[in-house]
Amino acid sequence: MDNLKRFLRSPGRIFPTLLSLLWPFWSCLSPDTYRPIAGSNAELVELLEKVRREYNQPAMGAAIIHNDRIVAEGVTGVTVLNETRPVTPDSRFHIGSTTKGMTALLIAIMVKKGELKYDSTLSDVLTDIPMRSEYARVTVRDLLLNRSGLLAFQNPIFEDPVHMEKLRTEIPARYRDARSQRRAMAEYVLNLPPQYAPGSRSVYSNVGWSILGLVAETVVGESYEDLMHDEVFTPLGMQSARIGGWPADDGDRSQPRGHYAQTEGPRAQPLDDEYRLPLWMNPAGGVHCSIHEYALYARENLLGLRGQGRLLAAGEYREIHSIQNKVKASEMYLGQDNDSVINLGYGWAVLPGGDGLLSVADGSGGTFYARVIVFPWLRTAYV
Repeated sequence: MDNLKRFLRSPGRIFPTLLSLLWPFWSCLSPDTYRPIAGSNAELVELLEKVRREYNQPAMGAAIIHNDRIVAEGVTGVTVLNETRPVTPDSRFHIGSTTKGMTALLIAIMVKKGELKYDSTLSDVLTDIPMRSEYARVTVRDLLLNRSGLLAFQNPIFEDPVHMEKLRTEIPARYRDARSQRRAMAEYVLNLPPQYAPGSRSVYSNVGWSILGLVAETVVGESYEDLMHDEVFTPLGMQSARIGGWPADDGDRSQPRGHYAQTEGPRAQPLDDEYRLPLWMNPAGGVHCSIHEYALYARENLLGLRGQGRLLAAGEYREIHSIQNKVKASEMYLGQDNDSVINLGYGWAVLPGGDGLLSVADGSGGTFYARVIVFPWLRTAYV
């Protein structure tokens, strides 16, 4: 249970520090004169290594996209703290909830193809799953904006332990494949009373995002995981990206291991650790990929907002990256007392910066931490 408390909600202390070095004051910048702080792989790795050592981290990776290309990328460190195997450009890092933006991209592709509408309801799509009447008119857009009324599955301290145990342990133990788990999860949560009236609030819901995966696979007849590979990863050249599990396991010990943040320093996650994210949750936070592949994803969003994307037109990317809803952090996240306002896109927070909007997403399953920033005005993105 202690590990579950870190569940996609771990604070990021290291990357914000790095980004404060990488990201100057936006209001003072012009897209014609702005230049990234690192213009080569060597410069970026030197910066990463400085921060990694200062904070006693096992490994770090980052990439800078400027105009239409990746101008710098690199990794530094080891796969396990205090061991000797180095991370490499092919090492995969778990990107946590920044997966949600990828799921939103998949949904947008389906909307473009006419397979789905943002206003499609759960009763329209999940016709063979019994559900309470309150959920019948919940739309795809509601799920994208965390306003479905569904169970959050984000902070066990503030959620019913019976529901948490059902979703965390019982369903994964009974169903081994992700698709069967998602269906069983949906059959369970869609027959629970809503946490609030659907459409009336926004509460961050890993359950809601996972049901989006079920919606996608129900419409097309392929698993969410296969759809992501076919529609997003393969077109973008993300051939080694994986969905589900951790990067390192008994089948591949060469990949980076996650580490738990502890007062005495990071502790490597054992390969046989019982803590793992359930497979039904893949659409909410299951992707792991190399830094280069992560940069390709960020680059696609950056270029897409300028009308140069491969997967969607500019207007379709703007739908994802525009301010669709505003919500206080104290309402969005269980247990938070911060009343600052979050501007929600689809899987992204959208912030004002310079002469335009900046999109940012953070993610952590408790053992890795990831962040992606897209700033079209400066023609720049970071991972």
